[in-house]
Amino acid sequence: MAKKRTSVRHQVVNKKGNRGVQVEQHEFFDDNLLPDAEELFKLKELDPTVIDWIKERAEKEQDARIRFNDSKTDIVKKSQRDVYITDMVSLSFGFIIMLSGMFSTLFLFYFDKDVIGSLFGAGTLIIAVKSFLGFNRFKNKDKN
Repeated sequence: MAKKRTSVRHQVVNKKGNRGVQVEQHEFFDDNLLPDAEELFKLKELDPTVIDWIKERAEKEQDARIRFNDSKTDIVKKSQRDVYITDMVSLSFGFIIMLSGMFSTLFLFYFDKDVIGSLFGAGTLIIAVKSFLGFNRFKNKDKN
C-alpha cells in the first residue's frame, strides 16, 4: 500500500531516413486503502460515522486482496502439478517406446535378420539417447 510513480521513455529511430518516434509516459499509482488525514478530517466533519465505514471498507478490500493472491497461488500450484504430470507421462511413454524398439531388435536377431536388427537397434539407441538427453531443451528456450 503505497504511492508509486513510474516514468517510461521509448525512442524508435529509422536508420535510413533519420526519422523516429519518441513516446514518454508518466504514471502515478496510489494503492493506499485509506485517504489522507486531512481528507479524513473533512469527511468526519460531514458525517461522524464515515471513519468506521472507511475502516470496514479497507478491511474488506484487504481481505479481497488476500483471497485474490491465494487464488493466484493455487493456479500456479495446479499449473506446476500439471506440468510435472505431463513430464512424467512423456518420460514413461518414451521409455516404453524405447523398450519396444529394443525388443523388436531382439526379435529381428532371433529370426536371423542381423543387418536389419543392427540398424534398427542402433537407430533406437541413438533416438533414445538424443530424446532423453534433450528432454528439457525446449523448456529452457521458452524461458529466455
